[in-house]
Amino acid sequence: MRQRTARPCAKLLPGLLAAVVLSACTLPPSEPLPFDKPRGPFISGQPIAKSKIGAVRQPFVWPMGAYDPAFLSTYQAGLKNKTFRAWEKGHGTQVEFLAANGRTYLWYPGNTRAVAGTWEVVAKPIPSRPDLGNRSVEICVRYGPNTYNPVTGSRDGSPECTPIKFYTMVVDEYAPGDPFHLASGKVPFVLDRHSTTLDDLYAEASGR
Repeated sequence: MRQRTARPCAKLLPGLLAAVVLSACTLPPSEPLPFDKPRGPFISGQPIAKSKIGAVRQPFVWPMGAYDPAFLSTYQAGLKNKTFRAWEKGHGTQVEFLAANGRTYLWYPGNTRAVAGTWEVVAKPIPSRPDLGNRSVEICVRYGPNTYNPVTGSRDGSPECTPIKFYTMVVDEYAPGDPFHLASGKVPFVLDRHSTTLDDLYAEASGR
């Protein structure tokens, strides 16, 4: 049986995400948003009181403009060596460790092992405006062979990229490092789809 797998889920709700982006933008659809220079840490958020794994909720600050490709290393550094949790209707809860060496390990509902792959932050052209060059800042993941994304239908390790701005919309919290030891390839238990928190998952994994 093939493993069910998915990239970070931000691009998996195209209708909802497009509605959110367009409602926040007063520019004509054909004109891209101006770049928003970093004015502080890429990731900050609200530390969760008494979290045993140092979890932080709402880790991203929504920029008024677009992420600037000149700061790719800043975005990459902000994401690395953290475990992120997201939930959305198509997949349910997903937990993913983005390692500093460019490897990624996904804990996906129903899987008995972590799905390994690679990740990076890149600048790519906007499909509707290729004349502007590599303007879109995106997180790209690629999982191994014999993998399948049940929402998008992507199979066998095809690379998938999501604009960072969309990715930050669906990530609910993160914890530093790899508290679930996903880089071992193992998962603490078989994850179900319901919405939860990293601390609740950690408590269940720890048996307390």
